[in-house]
This record gives sequence, C-alpha cells and structure tokens, in this order.
Amino acid sequence: YQKLGGALAIYDPQTDSFTAYRNVVQDQSIVGLASKDGLIYGSTSIRGGLDVTPTATEPKMFIWDMETGVKIDEFSLDIPGLNTPIISGLTFDKDGNLWGAADGILFTYDVETRTVSHYENLYPSVSGRGMWRPVHILFGDDGLLYTDIAGKLTVVDPDTEHWDFVTL
Repeated sequence: YQKLGGALAIYDPQTDSFTAYRNVVQDQSIVGLASKDGLIYGSTSIRGGLDVTPTATEPKMFIWDMETGVKIDEFSLDIPGLNTPIISGLTFDKDGNLWGAADGILFTYDVETRTVSHYENLYPSVSGRGMWRPVHILFGDDGLLYTDIAGKLTVVDPDTEHWDFVTL
C-alpha cells in the first residue's frame, strides 16, 4: 500500500530457497514473465500499490540472466501510438517468438534481434487499459492463439498476415 516498485523472486527447488530482486525496473511492478534459454523476459506496469501516484510514464520490458542473476537489458516497446500503463501476457510460441499484449495491441518480439517483429492493434479504441491484472495468452493444440486482450475473449490465427481474429 502506497509503495511503488516490485520484485522478481527466483525459487531454487534444489535448496528450497528463493532470492528476491527488488526494483528490477525502478518503481514499476512486474506483471509478465516468460523464460527461454536461461533468460527471463519480463514486462511491467507503472502502477504500484493502492493510493500511490506512478512516477514512470511508460511500462518497460526487461531481460534477466538466470545464471548471473543480473538484468541484461531494459527497454520500451517500439510501437507507434502505444499509450498504456501495462505490458503483459508474455509467452513463447513453438517457434521461439515472444508474444505479448498492451492495451488492444498484440505483438511479437524477436529475441535474437531484440526488436518488435510484428504488431497489430486489434482493438484501436482501447487505450490506457490496465493496472495490475495481466492479459493472458495461450496457444491451443489447434495452433490458434487464445487471449483476453482488452478484456475481450479473442481467438487469433497467428499464421495469417494480419492476424485474423474473432471476438467471442
């Protein structure tokens, strides 16, 4: 309550212990995590506890090295017109692409080039949505992407050029 910031807690099942790293992104709460090849990809919200005004103006993404316990990158998303307090929904697809969501925007991030590789604003009227509750993204056995982006149950065909989608 009345505090900004968050922590990344790493649990080690071999020692039954955990290590917490506070303010991985200064004054921002961690709301999305996905891991691949010893790295954790995270996303944040500018919001903190109740009754506190955010000091940051945009959420960030970060990359954390599990072996060294060090943040190796922190960055903003290069998506024109993005105006959101939260980036979330991080998950990897079968090809190793990182997917995420912000407002009504669905995006992929290329972990090799460290750039946004594709994005679509599925719900352009949605802006500034979210405080702490993340968007969920799940790939079904049918190859389709299921998400609650913008608070709407949505099914996306990730294999189409402009990500054909249906709102349920």
